[in-house]
Amino acid sequence: MDEGKIFTIFNDRFQKLYNCLCEIRDLKDDWRYKIIHVDNFANHDNPFEAAADYWKEILSRAHLSVLVTYFKSLRWIDAVNDAKEKGNYYSFVASLRGFLECCSDSFYSLQCVPLTIAKDFECISRQLSQTSVVITDHQLLEELLIHFSHATKLGKEQKKVCPEFLNAKQVRDYLRSISDVDDKIDVLYSYLCQVVHPASQSADIILFHTSDNEMIVCGDSFHLEKEFISIIDVEFAEVILNTFAIICTNGFTILKLLNKFSLPELHTSYALDDVVELIDAWQDILALIASRKKIMIWRRKLEFISKIESMIDHSCSAFIICKLNWKHIVLSRLGSSHS
Repeated sequence: MDEGKIFTIFNDRFQKLYNCLCEIRDLKDDWRYKIIHVDNFANHDNPFEAAADYWKEILSRAHLSVLVTYFKSLRWIDAVNDAKEKGNYYSFVASLRGFLECCSDSFYSLQCVPLTIAKDFECISRQLSQTSVVITDHQLLEELLIHFSHATKLGKEQKKVCPEFLNAKQVRDYLRSISDVDDKIDVLYSYLCQVVHPASQSADIILFHTSDNEMIVCGDSFHLEKEFISIIDVEFAEVILNTFAIICTNGFTILKLLNKFSLPELHTSYALDDVVELIDAWQDILALIASRKKIMIWRRKLEFISKIESMIDHSCSAFIICKLNWKHIVLSRLGSSHS
């Protein structure tokens, strides 16, 4: 769908969000990320380089997850729009259902990313620059990001050997992450499923029952299809807009937060200020970063020293190894003596 074209199903706000995603998409032909093999972490000679690589990959996964969300949603929106213009009810319903699943799948994994990264922003920044005496990981964030990009329906035997976060959830689990008691997303999704799946609703535009106990099959139902599409347009436009706005603003916040790190390859050269500064969540993030900046490193440093001093003899040197589900990170080499 052309960026400047009036979007036929949703209002001007939806069109503006759509245009923003198009502009981000058009910044580059592609984005490339370096993913380090697990064995390279296990064999890393420098623990601080390992920590820097770990967090660079975590932030890269957050960045790519936002872009995948945006670019998938654009394709689904184009499909919805094309189906409406052509009056193809089945294509419209199937594409709208795919769009809702795309949004809910994304929000399930990415909803916690902004505040989680903001909370440890200073600590992560120091590890990226290898100026921190504390080395950390975040297993839950790690698993959620991998879930977004790699989760699939596992078979019975696969579940025995694969971690749970690689097993895709039921669609309803994803929908619950983004639904609200006051919106109609569950009602809309249930209706779309009944049209797409084998059910009586799937034949409503083709099979008709008359008062004379006749059943009529009609192959020319284009006018009726357009009426059904218009009903969905009027009845559910607000919930569809809100769902799209949620994943857009969450993603904008993540991208702007990543711009604050000294990782130019993850910077998005788009005027995010024009969008994100209007989001209350961004002000919360700035406040959280400021409040944590002074206390985070020292608190973790004291906790770290307290733990390791109880584990080793003060006259020896050692490596502390933290084994994650999918990576090994050498935490720290201790000095040869302690007072």
